[in-house]
Amino acid sequence: MKLLIDENVAAPIVGEFVARGHDVSWITRAAPGLDDEDLFRLALHEHRIVFTHDKGHGERALKQEVPGLIIVRAGGNSPMLAPSLLVTLVESRNDWAGNLAVIRGRRVRMRALPDLSR
Repeated sequence: MKLLIDENVAAPIVGEFVARGHDVSWITRAAPGLDDEDLFRLALHEHRIVFTHDKGHGERALKQEVPGLIIVRAGGNSPMLAPSLLVTLVESRNDWAGNLAVIRGRRVRMRALPDLSR
């Protein structure tokens, strides 16, 4: 899977994706401080799914084209999964492209992204 991982994602999660052979670009190393609009442009240009903890990206994805968006949330009774479990959960599906997904604990909610390419 080709991922553009936001700089708010911890190194152990990034490392787990890399160790499992995913094509990862991590903003912390590739373009620190990149603003949200440019993050989405880069994801679109490189055909990468954005992986983030920033729930604000969900609103942006409804207005600005992006190949796919995975938002990982923790809170309430849903603690953050260990990196290996989180990556296993992501690998258990192949329908991330074209969708806005929210992962909370072991639950995944999906919503189709609007077609903004027109």
